[in-house]
Amino acid sequence: MQKRGDAPYIWTSGYFQYGHVDVVLQTAPGVGVITAAVLFSDTLDEIDLEFSGNYYGASTPTFETNYFGKGVTGTYDRSKNVSPGFNMTAGFHTYTLDWTADSLTWSVDGTVVRTLLKENCDDDAHQYPQTPSQFHIGVWDGGDPSNEPGVIQWAGGPTDLDGFPYTAYVKSVNIVPASSCAYYNYTDTSGSSGSVQCLSALPSSSTKAPASTESSSVLSTGPTEAGNVKRTISIVTSGNSGSATSSARNAATTNDIIDEAHVNCEVGIVLSELGVYIQQGDLVKRQTCCLLEL
Repeated sequence: MQKRGDAPYIWTSGYFQYGHVDVVLQTAPGVGVITAAVLFSDTLDEIDLEFSGNYYGASTPTFETNYFGKGVTGTYDRSKNVSPGFNMTAGFHTYTLDWTADSLTWSVDGTVVRTLLKENCDDDAHQYPQTPSQFHIGVWDGGDPSNEPGVIQWAGGPTDLDGFPYTAYVKSVNIVPASSCAYYNYTDTSGSSGSVQCLSALPSSSTKAPASTESSSVLSTGPTEAGNVKRTISIVTSGNSGSATSSARNAATTNDIIDEAHVNCEVGIVLSELGVYIQQGDLVKRQTCCLLEL
């Protein structure tokens, strides 16, 4: 993140409904600087791991776990701050989400730090996230002076404009979907898990829905090695998250493993022996970013 208002991020092209996510991450430092690893669905379900560069103004290292159902914010009382006992900006640690139809757990380096049970949720301001989601990771300027005062306060205060650039490092992302679905199909607009069909192929009466993003300039991460699946990085030129209709959505069916290769997208995303190094580039200024193909 190189200047005010920046929000460089990458996300998976495919969706998955329930599964296991491991992120090996070193978060970005800085007052008001937020590193985020988020699951987000077309129905506005959301599962969050968010890290303030100054621990939200706390005196000890702290990060936030949170969730939303159908985008309902209520009184913003679903979040829980966790103190891991180490400086998250000084080294790599593994942050994990285990998401099932009945429960959601957040873990750090193999230790569970929060568990949410669906049976303890409701149909109002505490709805359980339950629809196919994409994984997003990046950095954003929560303390930007143009944000709402409540957002700036939450982020830990106004961003230190003299501290740019602010950088987060992602060593690896591993996603294991709970089921193998070629596509997901919404049968109604309720946004409930019961409205989601897991399809091995599109129904004969329908055609493949447009992907949630349009991409160009696809770059290979290098030759496929034995036992490893080749991945690509795509420069995204436009996007539309769509809505929860009967349209089928592409599903994530394999682990999301980033190949160890040297590729420069020329937009600030570099694959190296450490995985993905997130850095702002000029294309992000034009509201574009990079996408991880599953």
